[in-house]
Amino acid sequence: MSSRKPCVNISSMTYSGKEQSPLHFGLSAEGFELNFRKQGYDELIWKVQMKNNKKVWVRTSEDDVEDEHSGKEEEKPEIQNKSETVKTGVKKLTNYNLFLTYRLYELKKQYTEENKSIVNKEIFALVVQEWKSLDKKSKEFEEVMKAAEEHHSKNVAK
Repeated sequence: MSSRKPCVNISSMTYSGKEQSPLHFGLSAEGFELNFRKQGYDELIWKVQMKNNKKVWVRTSEDDVEDEHSGKEEEKPEIQNKSETVKTGVKKLTNYNLFLTYRLYELKKQYTEENKSIVNKEIFALVVQEWKSLDKKSKEFEEVMKAAEEHHSKNVAK
């Protein structure tokens, strides 16, 4: 016995009721125009988009909604709390992310200046190894993180 039920608006489409999108309520994306927006079961805004020649519900980010309302692109607000979780799919700014970005930049620059040929994958492996070997309570770690934050703030300002 199938636990899927026919959608309210398109009877040939089905849903389980476990979806987070408006499909949870039995509303198939096929019955709406492209870019139509509706609140989903997770209380976030979803819009209709085409994927593999089918209309599907896709969760929108807050930035996406704001850009369409304002009609022009504005600067994104800076995240105040680095440990804050964002439901919109924006990456969380953590020490690990800061460290990776900074060290990848530094090593790529170093290897370019030394005219060494090294693959990005190898550089990434070196940075991850360095992260694992660092004592997170050491003075060296604090200095690297300060430099990483400065590097990040310079790049965000650009």
